[in-house]
Amino acid sequence: MRSVFRPFLIALSLFAMLAIQTNAQRPEQHVNRLIENMSVEEKIGQLFVVTFLGDDVSPTSDIGRLILQYKIGGVLLSAENGNFRNDANAPLAVARLTAALQGLALSDQGPGIPLFIAIEHDGNGYPTTELRAGMTAVPSPLAIGATWDPENARTVGEIVGRELAAVGINMLLGPPLDVLHTPRPGQPGDLRTASFGGSPYWVGRMGQAYIQGVHQGSRGRVATVAKHFPGYGSSDRDPEEEVPTVDKSQEELRRTDLVPFIAVTDVENTPLSGVTDGLMTSHLRYTGFQGPTPPGSLPLSFHPAGLQQAMTLPELAPWRETGLLMSDSLGVPAVRRQFSPKLESFPHKEIAQKALLAGNDLLLVSRFALEDNDWPTQFDNITSAIRFFREQYEADDTFRARVDAALQRILRLKTHLYPNFDLGSVTVDLTTVSKEVGQDEARGEVAAIMKSAITLVAPGLNELADRLPSGPRSGEPIVIFTDTRQARECPGCEPISLLPPTALEETILRLYGPEGIGQIDPEQVRSYTFAQLKALLIPPEDEEQAAELGIPMLSEAEKAELEAQIEQAMWIVFAMQDINPDAAPASDALRVFLKERANELANKRVIVLAFDAPYYLDATEISKLTAYYAIYSKIPAAVEAAVRALFQQFPPDGALPVSVSGATYDLAVRLEPDPAQEITLIRVDSEDQVVELGQEFTIQTSVILDKNGHPVPDGTKVTFWLTDPTDSTYLDFQDVQTRDGVAEATLIANRPGPVEIRAQAGEAETVEPLALIIQPPAAPSPTPEPPTRPRR
Repeated sequence: MRSVFRPFLIALSLFAMLAIQTNAQRPEQHVNRLIENMSVEEKIGQLFVVTFLGDDVSPTSDIGRLILQYKIGGVLLSAENGNFRNDANAPLAVARLTAALQGLALSDQGPGIPLFIAIEHDGNGYPTTELRAGMTAVPSPLAIGATWDPENARTVGEIVGRELAAVGINMLLGPPLDVLHTPRPGQPGDLRTASFGGSPYWVGRMGQAYIQGVHQGSRGRVATVAKHFPGYGSSDRDPEEEVPTVDKSQEELRRTDLVPFIAVTDVENTPLSGVTDGLMTSHLRYTGFQGPTPPGSLPLSFHPAGLQQAMTLPELAPWRETGLLMSDSLGVPAVRRQFSPKLESFPHKEIAQKALLAGNDLLLVSRFALEDNDWPTQFDNITSAIRFFREQYEADDTFRARVDAALQRILRLKTHLYPNFDLGSVTVDLTTVSKEVGQDEARGEVAAIMKSAITLVAPGLNELADRLPSGPRSGEPIVIFTDTRQARECPGCEPISLLPPTALEETILRLYGPEGIGQIDPEQVRSYTFAQLKALLIPPEDEEQAAELGIPMLSEAEKAELEAQIEQAMWIVFAMQDINPDAAPASDALRVFLKERANELANKRVIVLAFDAPYYLDATEISKLTAYYAIYSKIPAAVEAAVRALFQQFPPDGALPVSVSGATYDLAVRLEPDPAQEITLIRVDSEDQVVELGQEFTIQTSVILDKNGHPVPDGTKVTFWLTDPTDSTYLDFQDVQTRDGVAEATLIANRPGPVEIRAQAGEAETVEPLALIIQPPAAPSPTPEPPTRPRR
């Protein structure tokens, strides 16, 4: 039988390869044919990416009905909605779920087009990473930014892309490209670790590399939707709760917030694998694109003129020809209040229609009612909006044109992901899932990246050697306080600890205790929580109020034991997250301790390990510490790297990617050229030291480094000038900007004789000038007269 079918299978494979090549060569024609054969219902359904409850994907389930009857184009998976549980079987369960969803979409009753299956996967565990169990735990964007190495971003993206593709997820809502300009610790709109850093240039470099990794790791099977265009970084509000206004001119936005988005949409200068497939539009107002924004003004995601103005910028317009725009969630509280300030109604049809007409191609329809947990109303609102869109498509030419334009981009991306719309091409091999996710090699790569990220915030390395000649030794008691918090990712889920209270102790004993090298005795390590420390520090008259806030009270015996442990400790280690007493009442325990017990710390080594953003302590608080380390993430690899740094197993090589006022660390200053470096120059158009008068010649600098030892950002000003070495007369100068840390200038030889060329960037300059000789062009040789022919 096998020999009978072999010619048929070969022919089928050749046909499939031909189809792939044809679709790749002529995507527009292929997409146009798809659209011509689609019904109105199928066209409208493709615009919607929806959420759903549970993991029942039978034809009669809610999501089954949305796919089969309403022909929706995509879904967003989350543990919160019960689509999967983060247990040992999670990757395989998700792979089965995605296969079942695609099976519905490609069935005879479905739209016949694969679904976008999207997920949030920003790294750093809960709550910014939905699918965690069984997958490789990856660092936060800020931890990646602290390594200052785009290759690390590419590696993390590759892990994410490979593992998401392995379970059938084909759309990553990320990476975040918001620039953390000015940290706002504890204030609304604080990005914390959900940003690659505070430099627009470096956020763009990291985002570009991350996207490249996702595409490479998934072999082109996972699309990226970079967020939140044009940037959350300047917001002073929580965009979830209230629509903020960013009061920046268009030119200022192009210099700051827009830089990373321009970097990942630069189709002319960026390798295609580093170009994002889509952008997620933000629910913020931007005066630079929208003009004056009085109260009640629409956010950019609903503002046709403003969004159009942004997308027609010369830097973005080429990408937008095929690039996809996706709205942020259309049901967040900020949107609800925008369209119903008193929350009296939820005009779901108007919200969806305005989002589409503003220019969004895909509509993320989640939390689509006045109440987050009111799924029946959300389902009704989704189906009602889809039916309304169908009517509008038939009746309104403008609406129809907008839908068709969105369809072009949606289907172009889907045919890029899947040249063939059949189950064999779209679904994953369930037998290989366990071999693709959570592998030792990937965990090793993450461990190396976390080691590179660890940053010594204070003191300097030289002073640290004086303060801490070594890490903890045998017989030196260690007390650990951990800011541990519990959360439930779904109503019926077991609570999880965001940073387990004994995580550091267990890691110390595994590496340095009897299980490891035997340096530390288990009896010399004690672990407590921030809540226990806060309970110890609270005056008796405030205990009742503290108990109401959820801080457990200690008995007198427990207080005495804790006091004794602190008194005996040689090392007091704080594993902190952010400081936000409103959300986490015990999170300020470290701050209270440093204020009230400073006099008791003189002979102790007080160490802070910041597992969140590193900018929550002020200068006075930092001055009371022996050492302050930024860890940036709370995943297991981050905990292990933090412990190894504490025991001085490696020098902390990371550098802060954001400003930290408490450590007098100004990122803008650190990104300036290092004045101690020597800039060298070479002539790149020729090795000759002689230039003809009037000729152009090109000079290039060596890589110019910032004060952290990394290439300066693109756009750093460098001045070249020529002088006559005989009398130091200035002959010419030129200001240029760096690209990839290098500056290049094309100069004109306009005066004969010797010249010296120098360059300066900030306070850094050349020590040895480049010497050239300009000489007049050589006189042309006389043309010899042709010999005369002898007469006969």
